[in-house]
Amino acid sequence: MAKVQPTDRPKPQKELSPDEAKQVQGGASNAKEMLKRLNKQAGDILTGDKENK
Repeated sequence: MAKVQPTDRPKPQKELSPDEAKQVQGGASNAKEMLKRLNKQAGDILTGDKENK
């Protein structure tokens, strides 16, 4: 794996406030939940478990 040089990353524009950090985390966990649901739906479709609505 390539080492990430500090210059490879854009510098953050500003520090996140605790509230903003929570929002970002919340968005990430929402995305995880959505992925789980989509994966389950895809599995259901592939195995034919779910009737078309």
